[in-house]
Amino acid sequence: MCPYILRKERIDVAQTKMNKREFIGYIAKRQGVTKVIASKMYDAVIDGITSAVIEENVRLSLMGFGSFELKTHRGHPVRFCDNAVSVDSYQVLRFTPSTALNRELRGVKAGLELPEPEVSESSEPQAVDV
Repeated sequence: MCPYILRKERIDVAQTKMNKREFIGYIAKRQGVTKVIASKMYDAVIDGITSAVIEENVRLSLMGFGSFELKTHRGHPVRFCDNAVSVDSYQVLRFTPSTALNRELRGVKAGLELPEPEVSESSEPQAVDV
């Protein structure tokens, strides 16, 4: 099925919310560690992403997940009725999901089984039926 068709169908997937405490409990249970250790892992990852992207001003790419980068938005005038206000330039954190993550999300939303890419021993690229 073409990915463009999936976008037009507007498939809704019921989502539940998860806060930080629940997420740390989820990671602890899944990895078989205590919540204290999972909390330290969570803090280390968030601190690492924050310091690399914001303080070091680098584009952080995590293979199979996505990339984080700072994006500068140009200042512009804003008009509210009679008052003209100028908004200065500002930076925002931008996340771009990887192609692999997007493919997985499309498969989950559509309820499709995604085929695993076949790895061959020859060096020639092969076509994969999707």
